[in-house]
Amino acid sequence: AVVQGPLWVKLGFLLTHPRSAWVLLTTMVRHANMLQNLYCSVVPYRFGTHAVKYIVRPHGGTPDTLPARPTPDYLRERLVRDLARGDAVFDFCVQFQRDEACMPIDDPFRTWSLALSPPRKLATVRILPQVFDTDAIRSYGENLSFTPWHCLPEHLPLGALNRTRRAVYDTLSTYRRERNLAPRVEPIDWDV
Repeated sequence: AVVQGPLWVKLGFLLTHPRSAWVLLTTMVRHANMLQNLYCSVVPYRFGTHAVKYIVRPHGGTPDTLPARPTPDYLRERLVRDLARGDAVFDFCVQFQRDEACMPIDDPFRTWSLALSPPRKLATVRILPQVFDTDAIRSYGENLSFTPWHCLPEHLPLGALNRTRRAVYDTLSTYRRERNLAPRVEPIDWDV
């Protein structure tokens, strides 16, 4: 949650909510390249009759370093550079819930044990070389809405946090479309 108010109110919140302070401190990492990050779902999803978390691992290469003086858009600039040069490849994996006690559905602070449930690769994701940083594509993207509930029933998000996210995502999507005077439409092709 975003705490509103002066700095002393924000600091007071963090002092009285040590778990939130710890999460904030451990997640304040600056990344050098979006195509070199490991992506993990914090919350679980249905996988048929099972619960899983998703893990997306980038393929090799020497990791980039942060620029000495990064511009406000350095991540976008690197993405433009890298996807102009070639494709990006990731492994798409799932981690199955093996023990409900130590791999809970409703506690996003509890990391699921990789030793108890190693990630299983299901697919290779390949992002093809492309030019995507144009005014037309940015405008098109501004009116798209993402929701993990746009899925098969066998892959629905699980747990109380996901139910809360659904309300937040719907509200923000409606707000952005109303502010942009844009109808809600589904993409039907790649033509922007």
